[in-house]
Amino acid sequence: MRSGDFEIRKTGKGTVEISRYIGSDDTVTVPGEIEGSKVVQIGPLFLKKSNKVRHIILPTSVEAVNPEAFLT
Repeated sequence: MRSGDFEIRKTGKGTVEISRYIGSDDTVTVPGEIEGSKVVQIGPLFLKKSNKVRHIILPTSVEAVNPEAFLT
């Protein structure tokens, strides 16, 4: 599912994982909530093919970040 510059995946009732950033900004601000669901995870493909990203701002709602999330 897509929401703005993010591909998301529902992980439970009222929670989502951001599976991929598909925008073109060099600074990415991950929202704490998308479409009424709390963002709790960052997936392994988050920055795949996004080599322009230099800064990432994560909300306090994020509980888990996949170790491969920031590989480009």
